[in-house]
Amino acid sequence: MAATVLRAAIERADELHAALVERNRQLEAAGYHAQVAVGPQSSLLFLVDERTGARLALKRLAPTAGAGGDLAAGRQSYSAADLVGF
Repeated sequence: MAATVLRAAIERADELHAALVERNRQLEAAGYHAQVAVGPQSSLLFLVDERTGARLALKRLAPTAGAGGDLAAGRQSYSAADLVGF
């Protein structure tokens, strides 16, 4: 049921990250504290380890030349296309 939302979160990860950073900036400028802790590697996504059931945060990686940024969980990295194919 959540496939459409998760696909959008994967495909629009950079846009969503930028929107969260900007909203935090606006809140702090208005004298409030940030509502969501957003770091350079933050994403809204995680994977579930098939073996252990543990949730693994997907972290944003710096974009490479000619490509968008990838995501990584632990030592494994994934492209948006990889994740959409799950």
